[in-house]
Amino acid sequence: MRFIRDTVLKEARDVTAQKLGISLVSLQNYEGGTRKPSAVLVAKFSRLTGARLDWLLFGEGEALPGATGPRTGEPLAPYAPQGAHVEVLCYGDGAALPLALGWLESRLKLPAGQLAAVAVAGDAMDGVLNDGDLALINRAETQPGSGLYALELDGEVVVRRAQRLPGGKLGLSSANEAYPPFEVDLAAPPADFSVLGRVVWLGRQV
Repeated sequence: MRFIRDTVLKEARDVTAQKLGISLVSLQNYEGGTRKPSAVLVAKFSRLTGARLDWLLFGEGEALPGATGPRTGEPLAPYAPQGAHVEVLCYGDGAALPLALGWLESRLKLPAGQLAAVAVAGDAMDGVLNDGDLALINRAETQPGSGLYALELDGEVVVRRAQRLPGGKLGLSSANEAYPPFEVDLAAPPADFSVLGRVVWLGRQV
């Protein structure tokens, strides 16, 4: 993060921290490697700097559109939006998320318009999806079968494990046993329930 801040933003650490909505100490810890930022924060940093999310999370591909990849001490080309990246809606964060088009086509093989991101919050899916992780969902898959699905429940966007049950019902469960499983009658679902899409990719800062 420090390399990108120094070579792209060219601003003091406290200025970047304020833009990210975190404390100066937190950013210092992230840049120093003593703490790992959440995938949601990495996504915010990606939007702020133009650095590609797949490079920030995994070190794959180019750091910036048009760049040949960073080398220590070598400045990156100034960021300018190009056709090589697309933006997808991010539930739970309220903003668009920039993703490399080539990465989407090679990894997910899905049209960008079908995708949305979900910023995971809470401990309901701990061990599968942790607080601060990022999930990409296929919004075309709203007829749930078995797997992980993003749902809207009581006005909140959550991820749960789904399983089709006899009688046209859908069983939903969490990875954390503190959250009891429940069923939804798909023929007459609650007014505050909807299926947003199936999870097709999980991301976290390691």
